[in-house]
Amino acid sequence: MSGQNNNQNKPASKPFRPPRILERRPAIVREVTSGDSVVLIDVEAKVVNAPPKQINLTMQSLRAPSLGRRVMKNGKASYAADEPFAFLSREYLRKRLVGKSVVYTVGHDTGNRVYGEIFLKEENLRFTIVQKGWADISYKVKEGREPREEDLQLQALKDAAQAKGLGIWNSNQKGAVPRVNYRESQRGEVSAELFDFFEKMKGKALSGIVEQVRSGSTLRIRLTQSQDNILLLLAGIRAPTYNFSNDALSEPFSRESKFFTEHLLLNRDVTVTLQGIDKYNNFFGTVLDDKKRNISVNLLSMGLASYVDWSASTKEDRKAFPEAEALAQKKKLRIWKNFKQTKAAAGGSVKEGTKVAKVVEIINASTIAVQGTDGTVRRISLASISVPRFMRESQLAEKEGETLSEKEKEKRANDRRNSVYAFEGKELLRSKLIGKTVKCTKDYTRPGHTPKGSDKQLPPKAFWTVTSKDKNVAIDLVRQGYATVVPHGKDEARSPDFQELIVAEKQAQKAKKGLHAPVGKTPTRRVTDLSQQNATKSQTYLPSLKKGKVPAVVDYVFTGARMKCYVPSQEIMLSFALQGVMADRVARAEKPKSKEVADMYPADSFGNKALHFTRARLLQRDVELEIEAADKGGNFLGTLYVGGIAYGEELISNGLAKVHERSAERIRQGPRLLQALELAKNNRAGMWFDYDPAVEAARLKAEAEAREEAYLAKEAASKVNITVTDILDGGNFWFQTVGEQTEALESMMENFATQDFGSEPYAAAKKGELVSALFSVDSNWYRAEILKVKPAKAEGEIAEYTVIFVDYGNVEVVTADSLRPIAEDFSYKILPKQAQHGRLAMIRAPTLEKDYGEEAAALLKELVWGKPLVATIQFKEENVSYMSLGDPETKVPINAALVMAGLARVQKSRSKSAFVDRLRDEEQKARKARLALWAYGDNDDSGDEY
Repeated sequence: MSGQNNNQNKPASKPFRPPRILERRPAIVREVTSGDSVVLIDVEAKVVNAPPKQINLTMQSLRAPSLGRRVMKNGKASYAADEPFAFLSREYLRKRLVGKSVVYTVGHDTGNRVYGEIFLKEENLRFTIVQKGWADISYKVKEGREPREEDLQLQALKDAAQAKGLGIWNSNQKGAVPRVNYRESQRGEVSAELFDFFEKMKGKALSGIVEQVRSGSTLRIRLTQSQDNILLLLAGIRAPTYNFSNDALSEPFSRESKFFTEHLLLNRDVTVTLQGIDKYNNFFGTVLDDKKRNISVNLLSMGLASYVDWSASTKEDRKAFPEAEALAQKKKLRIWKNFKQTKAAAGGSVKEGTKVAKVVEIINASTIAVQGTDGTVRRISLASISVPRFMRESQLAEKEGETLSEKEKEKRANDRRNSVYAFEGKELLRSKLIGKTVKCTKDYTRPGHTPKGSDKQLPPKAFWTVTSKDKNVAIDLVRQGYATVVPHGKDEARSPDFQELIVAEKQAQKAKKGLHAPVGKTPTRRVTDLSQQNATKSQTYLPSLKKGKVPAVVDYVFTGARMKCYVPSQEIMLSFALQGVMADRVARAEKPKSKEVADMYPADSFGNKALHFTRARLLQRDVELEIEAADKGGNFLGTLYVGGIAYGEELISNGLAKVHERSAERIRQGPRLLQALELAKNNRAGMWFDYDPAVEAARLKAEAEAREEAYLAKEAASKVNITVTDILDGGNFWFQTVGEQTEALESMMENFATQDFGSEPYAAAKKGELVSALFSVDSNWYRAEILKVKPAKAEGEIAEYTVIFVDYGNVEVVTADSLRPIAEDFSYKILPKQAQHGRLAMIRAPTLEKDYGEEAAALLKELVWGKPLVATIQFKEENVSYMSLGDPETKVPINAALVMAGLARVQKSRSKSAFVDRLRDEEQKARKARLALWAYGDNDDSGDEY
């Protein structure tokens, strides 16, 4: 374009050509495409079942600057820059003409475009545009032809505009080419800049111009203040898709819907509010015309669009839009011409009333179990989100001898990473929801289908929105990066909060949280599973767990009194049993209806009732464990507290468990468990529904008599004659059982004494070897076993051997001079070792180094040494026989004698046998008399180990 004067083109010396008289036709300006071109609607043209006739008209003999064009290449868009003043030129004409009734003339018709003039009332816009400086003159008078008067007038107007520097003739080029920011996703790319733009503009009322209508609900809009060009989908509706390249592929009524939106909005000033964004950075929002009207309601009520609940973001829209759609459906307008009342709403969404329920279990980060007001438990899957799969450590750990390829290693690492976030997501839901009341609304049902690569038909599955305190819990999961949003298909049903889910996902991506974090920043999590009843491992962890109350989470409930717990502080999973509490075994149904616990373990027994009670009270709750011990099966034993209350008491007081007295007496909560038991009985709770105190008293008496009878029978059966061969302390000794083997020992020792032991020391003796050893007390040789060898380390030192005389129990340290090899005739094959380790049952005497330890040992020696004794074996533990001893001649009970003298204490026990009762009586007498251990009063230091 040039600012030079073109007077040389004016043949002023020749007469003017007469003006042309052209037919004027009425039209409506639909679009202004540039400062010299418009799209008209011919109001006189008659059409049937089609949009009105459109005319592309360019002002004859004018040329305005061209706007930049969008060019697609290899699936990606590029944009040519505007020519200087192109936008301002177009804006002048747009504001003057768009939507107005005009008349036009046609001077030249090329088929696709006409060239002519436009009159607004009597104003010739062709002259006005030149006068305002928004277009140049493009004609040239052919040589030998006279110019028309209108040509000379246009030239004069141009000269005047140039002289004044109007419009395109302004020498100041600042602002001549606005910098337009095209805010749209390129194919295959998802730019973070678009989300940043959305967050910045969301909710603001933005002024704009509708530059293009892609379909009835898809608009390209230029935001005038920021010069951002965006593609906007109208929130809450979807119009039929129009195919620009092939009209035959367009959806029914897409042309009508597109024309309607064009007629009302194309090239119009509008107010835009961005409300949502999808996974591919397409913007959703509302568009109001200059009279603040929302075209979406009109499209719906005319049957030119359908309602899409998930993209409607305001309460007003969610109320008005379905009503407008229902009106069109009732009238069967356009897209609803075949509508039937049973048809689901747009998007396939089928709504149900909101249900209030209590969360009883978190299955995984996207599935929870809730219990309705009728007591029914059902699983709820969260709508429109996907969570990573959780895998146990045993599945992730590399197997012994396993060799993985690089691809397999990468997959294993990815599985481990996903497992971390699967756990974190589940934990987030657990901490927020377990035991809480929530609202559940069914959003849609996915039809039954066969997954790719599988031949198994999956049943239909419902998906829900779960809200706690009026907040969709799925949004927080996505915002923390523990879940991703499902990329639904165009018409696929989804969560009504889908837009918020998308925004939350993009916020997580931007902050690089959770699944969106760099691979190297994934937190490590390796849980040691002790719940597989590994006794050795359990004992290893026991000391660190016996330090007061340990915070834990109940992960699974096996029975009413045993559960699996997760200890976060040490990242271990353990099996925990309530010490002192006995719940009945659970009974599984033969043919359960489903895999739900309620169906697999029906509440038809007190064992199953206890299971359900404990699940309802403890499953996935924060608890505290006070661990006392670990049993042989690897189960940890102790007290569990929930809300500061010992749960065992609650279970027992509800009549769902009994007290294991022997186990309960070892914990400080034991007396409270017995009180809870009495409370349950008195209230006739649970299993005590038919409890009668009189009947119970009679039963206890009969049981006591039966126990005493059984004890006496057992005592008679377990009585043996013994002789004590060595005394270690007041309650600890070695003995021989009198009988055939002691006679065999006497015979063996007679032969043993006749052996020639020679004078050669036996320095080659090894640990565990049976040898002949010289006993220092009587200088006789006996059978002995090497317990320990202390070799000579320096010159002049002598090796030492710790031996035990296997037939008597004595232990000595000797040198090789006192050792000889033993003949095969005296081996264990001929006669087993005769010394046995014994302890006085139910009493605790002090060891030798303790106060009164030597006195207790001396009294025991006085009572038993060299005497035939009768022993009753109470029980055996780790090769030690716990017994009561008596002297058949003096009738003195040895155990009671030490207690009577104040040289032993009675062990705590709930046993009610006559033997234990007598020990307690004698202990009370010694206490009152302040004998020996009781010299300083009733100071029962029961914590001491003797």
